[in-house]
Amino acid sequence: MDSQDFKFITSNELASRWRCSLESVTRWRREGKDPPFYKINGNILYKMADIEAMEQARKKSTTKSK
Repeated sequence: MDSQDFKFITSNELASRWRCSLESVTRWRREGKDPPFYKINGNILYKMADIEAMEQARKKSTTKSK
């Protein structure tokens, strides 16, 4: 297993990483939208591998519509 399999970030760290508000991250979770999350010992955590996979899937090379 890769060490990324065990790395998690908080909601605040995700909001900072994606340059959005904590309220947006909370709303996505409440609405059942990605990214998937884990609740461990009462803490909401996001697996870094999941976050990076979502970012990679949304990578674009142009803003031009098809």
